[in-house]
Amino acid sequence: TLTSSLIRMISGFFIGLILGIGIGSLSYFFAFLRLVMEPMVTVLKAIPIVSYVILILIWAGSSNLSVYMGILVVFPIVYTNILTGFDSLDEKMLELCFVYNLGLGRKFHLVYIPAMMPHLTSALKISIGMGFKAAVAAEVIGTPAFSIGEKIYMAKVHLQTAEIFSWTIVLILCSYLFEKGMLAL
Repeated sequence: TLTSSLIRMISGFFIGLILGIGIGSLSYFFAFLRLVMEPMVTVLKAIPIVSYVILILIWAGSSNLSVYMGILVVFPIVYTNILTGFDSLDEKMLELCFVYNLGLGRKFHLVYIPAMMPHLTSALKISIGMGFKAAVAAEVIGTPAFSIGEKIYMAKVHLQTAEIFSWTIVLILCSYLFEKGMLAL
């Protein structure tokens, strides 16, 4: 159960992370993409998680519900932080790179990555916990087989408070360890 749920949660997290970094970076360089993404990201941040869960249940079923929830929760957080990092770049550093005729690779390594790291770290700290919470909430509502959400739901039905606390502690530990591992990387 733990392995099954964690694989889905971590998959959703990484897909959301990659999409957030990729589309956030492209949105900085292409103003049209930024214009298109701005209202979409605002909507993604505003819609309640339960609405996503119910719509995904109707359209896609419950088997990969926590993957979708991870993507929908992690993407806007990472996208916004990456874009904020790019917007806070020091223009003088970019001018210096131009004066010394540094290529895109060197400019990326010397200017862009150092500017992004504090924002990416912040995005990771927020999105890991939020992604795990959203994924488990989705599993409780959708109750896919062999999931932590299913176990929590069954414990609720049978009034097994100790089991709910046990699964909650397991999730806290998993989220904490995953966060520390990601930040170490």
